[in-house]
Amino acid sequence: MKRLLLAPLLIAISSPCLADYYSNEIDPMTDQRKIGAGIYSNDSTDETLQVLCLGGDVTAGFTSENVLNGRSVTVRWDNEKPINYFWNIGSNQTTFFMGFSGFTGRKQANRYVKKFREHSSMLVRFGTYLYGTKTVRFDLEKFHPLLDRAEAEGCAF
Repeated sequence: MKRLLLAPLLIAISSPCLADYYSNEIDPMTDQRKIGAGIYSNDSTDETLQVLCLGGDVTAGFTSENVLNGRSVTVRWDNEKPINYFWNIGSNQTTFFMGFSGFTGRKQANRYVKKFREHSSMLVRFGTYLYGTKTVRFDLEKFHPLLDRAEAEGCAF
């Protein structure tokens, strides 16, 4: 009987969908609420799609464990035509920011959050220094409840 229960437990533990995350905490230095939500790609846990709210600021981002090469990415929302975007690369060279900092960046991040909610999948093609071009898929339907929770707990999208 124990062996029958062990196999599903091992599958559940190793499943990337359990690695998706949500956090809601108070920053001890600023006393501002900090809400973070993210999902891993369907293909690996090397890439993460995330949204961070700190006070009134909203940031949307894409992180990879690989060093990114170039700012140009191609995104395909569901089965629509692919669209080319230019995302900012963070100083660590492993993070794309979907928008700039400040008011303009928040508006751009909010547009991406809206797109995350309107679609069920997102395919992203980007360049890396080590592996060349890489393509990953995100199941945005897993992201919807996390974004709803973030908004209910104070994130202003």
